[in-house]
Amino acid sequence: MKRLILFILLVLPVLSIAQINQNNMARYLEPLPMEGTRIVFKDSLQFKGISAERVFEIAGNWADYYIAKFDKKFDSKVAYKNTKTQSIAVLFNRDIIFKDIALILDKALMKCIISVDIKDNKCIISVLNIKYDYMEGGLMQHYNAEDWIIDRYAINKDRTKLARGFGKFRAKTIDAVDEIFESFRGYMFENIAATPIEEKPAPVKVAEPVAVAQPAQP
Repeated sequence: MKRLILFILLVLPVLSIAQINQNNMARYLEPLPMEGTRIVFKDSLQFKGISAERVFEIAGNWADYYIAKFDKKFDSKVAYKNTKTQSIAVLFNRDIIFKDIALILDKALMKCIISVDIKDNKCIISVLNIKYDYMEGGLMQHYNAEDWIIDRYAINKDRTKLARGFGKFRAKTIDAVDEIFESFRGYMFENIAATPIEEKPAPVKVAEPVAVAQPAQP
């Protein structure tokens, strides 16, 4: 028993370090996309040969599909699908896992809004209003991404590595956002490709009036 306790005490500092994809470090150190004081991640895709209404339908189906991938306990839902403005909003919640090994499960509940807007032959997806619920010291803490993962707190001054504590939130948030965009793009391309191209009917040519020579009057 004493050996087990000693082992735990020795490995605990190592195990408490978050599991971060080191191959993605350059991505984590990139400046965050800001709109004023808000963090807003965005991606977009162009489309042609298919109606905006059909693209809106496919995007709405993706929202339902993506929510269904996660456990219902997260209580994610589609807030609205507005056919007039061709916009969709999803209140999306999921766990982000920092460490899941041996005796440690370190995680946070990430909450955000996923919005999709279709206009000018472009489909724009955004992830914004990111928040976290995190158990710390036996108490549930609530953080906003703008106060938690910005460069000032989550990256060292030389921009060479993530800061401890804050950095793991930044890395796992970026991973989660990239996963959303990857899923969206894959679903949209697959279903748009399966939709027959809408060909515009050729314009009907109207015959021009032909002038008929009148016989000369005697």
